[in-house]
Amino acid sequence: MRLLIRRVLLWGVLFVWAVVALCRAAYLAGPARAGHMRQADILAGREGVIPAIRGRLLDRNSVPVAWDEAHFELLATPGWDPGCAQEIATILQRPVEVDESRIIAHRLTPEEVVKLEELERAGFPVRIRYRCERIVAVSADKRNFIIQLEAKYDDILHGRDGRYRVLLDRYQSDIPESWQLLEAPENGGDVVLDISLEEIEAR
Repeated sequence: MRLLIRRVLLWGVLFVWAVVALCRAAYLAGPARAGHMRQADILAGREGVIPAIRGRLLDRNSVPVAWDEAHFELLATPGWDPGCAQEIATILQRPVEVDESRIIAHRLTPEEVVKLEELERAGFPVRIRYRCERIVAVSADKRNFIIQLEAKYDDILHGRDGRYRVLLDRYQSDIPESWQLLEAPENGGDVVLDISLEEIEAR
């Protein structure tokens, strides 16, 4: 009799455990799946900013006075050593060296970016960085005047940055196929001044 009771209890426990396991599996595959997927995205992905291009300052003859110039540059990351330079030099078709700011190359062509992205994803100690610089076509002593104009017309000139999301691989590099646009950037508007570039220099 005792043996029978023990068997019934054992089968009862196993039955309850099986029901709980099935319910848990159903929950994870159903209602909880979206939450776990979101959590996985948070752990394995990142959000980034797509910088908006600032509008141009033009003189009254539509000659650019100040404008944004965007480019990609290549940076050395921890793990870089002189032996890495040869592989980069082969891709860039020129000798390379790292300066104090860890920059290897300042202006990459689209073809170079594509090739270097493959190295970066493979864990090579480099990083491609987008950089946007404000170019001002006046002499140094007139730059403060341009800065004042930039501040005066900032509401027109400044744009709105965009946002994107991308998943990361095991080297913490972006997986291009997972790139998702969250919000498109809106570039700033141009401003036409009522004076010429020559008049600015003559002030």
